[in-house]
Amino acid sequence: MNKGFVIAIFVAVIIVFFLLYGNLGLINPFQNVSFVPPPAPQTGGVPSTISGNPTPAPIPSQNPSAPKYTNIPKGFAESDLSPYYEKITISYVSPLTGAFGGSAGYSEVSISAYNLGSGEKVDVTGWKVKSNKDSFIIPQAIDVFPPTNPENAVGDVRIQSGERVRLFSSDSKTGYNFRLNQCTGFFKSSVPATPKSCPSLIQSDIATLSGQCQSYLYSLGSCQMPPSNPPVFYSDTQCYDVLAKINYQGCYEKNHADKNFLSNEWWLWLGKYGQPQINILDPLHDRVLLFDGKGKLVDEYIY
Repeated sequence: MNKGFVIAIFVAVIIVFFLLYGNLGLINPFQNVSFVPPPAPQTGGVPSTISGNPTPAPIPSQNPSAPKYTNIPKGFAESDLSPYYEKITISYVSPLTGAFGGSAGYSEVSISAYNLGSGEKVDVTGWKVKSNKDSFIIPQAIDVFPPTNPENAVGDVRIQSGERVRLFSSDSKTGYNFRLNQCTGFFKSSVPATPKSCPSLIQSDIATLSGQCQSYLYSLGSCQMPPSNPPVFYSDTQCYDVLAKINYQGCYEKNHADKNFLSNEWWLWLGKYGQPQINILDPLHDRVLLFDGKGKLVDEYIY
C-alpha cells in the first residue's frame, strides 16, 4: 500500500475524532474524570448552593389561642376584662370596723395607676366600685383648686401612673372633692383631715418684720391660720399685712406655679353633710370589684 495513502487515512481519522468530541460533548479519553456528589440539602437559613437564596429557618410553633392573662378572677372571662386590667388596681381597702381592727370613722377604697403609658391619663369618673352588697360610682373632683369660685373647676378625675384616688365613705367639709396640693392643709377639717404640710416660712421674707411679729409667725403650726386678734401690737401694720395672707388664698398665690404644687393623690368623699355615710364594705370580709365606664372588669380585691 502506498505509504502516503496510509498517512492521509490516519490524519483523517484523527480529524473526525476531534470533530465528534467538540460537537457532541463526548468525554475526552485523555481527561482524568472524578465523581462529584450532589450538594447536601440546606437547613437553618444557610444560603443554598443550588438556588443562591437562603432557605428559611423553621418557624417555631405558636398558639394564637393562648390566654393573655393567667390570673383572671373567678366568674369572668378574658373578654370581660378592661383594657386597664393590671394597669389600674384597687390598692387599698379599709372597712369601717373589723378586718383591719378598730375604726377610723370612715371606710376607704383606694385605686392606683401603675402601668400606663408615658403621659397617658385615664378618666375614672363614672367607674363603678362594687362589693358583695352594694356599689357606688366614682364622682367628679377639682384638679387645681382655685381660691375663688371652685364650683367652676369641677371636672372628671383623670389619673396617670403614680397617682392614687382615695374614696371615703364620709363627707367633705369643703363640699368638694379635690386633688391635694401644697396648700389644701388650710381647708376645714374633714374626716379624714387633709395633711398639714404647707410650705414653711422663708426667713428672708420676714427678716424686716418686728421681733415680736417674727416670733409669733414662727409659733404657728403648718397650715395654721392666725386668729382675728393675734398677740401683736395693733400698730404693727406690716405684721398684720403678712398675717392676712396666711390662708389658702395667700398660699395658693405664692406657690401655685411651683412644679411640685400638686400632689399625686385625689381625695373624694362619697357622703353628704347630714346624711348617712356611703359605706358599701363588709366589716369582716368582702370581695371588691372595679369596673370601667363600659362595664369591663379592671381589678378585684378580696379581704
